[in-house]
Amino acid sequence: MRTEHVEERWQVFRADAGRPVRALGTCQDVTERRTLEELQYASRQTLLAVLDSIPQRVFWKDRD
Repeated sequence: MRTEHVEERWQVFRADAGRPVRALGTCQDVTERRTLEELQYASRQTLLAVLDSIPQRVFWKDRD
C-alpha cells in the first residue's frame, strides 16, 4: 500500500448573511517532498547518534 501526502488550501466565500456560497482551493501532491524530508531527518538522526557514541570530539567547518 502506498501513502500519498497532499497539501490543501481553501478559502470559503460567504454571502452577507454568513451563508457559504462558494469555495476555491488547491490540492498539491507533496509526497516526494515529504519523503525527502523524512530521509533527511533519518540521516541527521544517524549522524547525531554516531557523534554521540564516539569518544573523540568532532568538529567540522562549512566553507560557505
